[in-house]
Amino acid sequence: MAYATAEEYADEIGTPGPANITRLLTLASLDVDAALISAVYDVDNDDVQAALKTATIEQAAYYLDTGDTTGTGGQAVYSDVQIGSVRLARAQAGGAGGGSAARPLAPHAFTALQLAGLTGHEPYTYRCAEAADG
Repeated sequence: MAYATAEEYADEIGTPGPANITRLLTLASLDVDAALISAVYDVDNDDVQAALKTATIEQAAYYLDTGDTTGTGGQAVYSDVQIGSVRLARAQAGGAGGGSAARPLAPHAFTALQLAGLTGHEPYTYRCAEAADG
């Protein structure tokens, strides 16, 4: 089950998603789950639920922004490959650069999880001892 609905996606992004938005949100939720493997958190916590929803919406939007209209990561990584004297040309996808079969978590999706303290690398502040001493 997805952490966000098509209606929540439309509210957050400002436009309705494509016809397959429910599937994209389900796949985005799986990517969010994969990013949180072995994380310990309270699924009933409102802040955690909000972070999961935001990360899912951002991941689905990322699919579409990078030209991955199916959420499968199946875009071509290279548009041209040559073995002799090695020449590789990265394929262009959407407006965000080359595609990849390794579906990374979208930067904003990761940030939503990180700010909620779910990644094991929560934001932290550092207070310099010299500044504290005056």
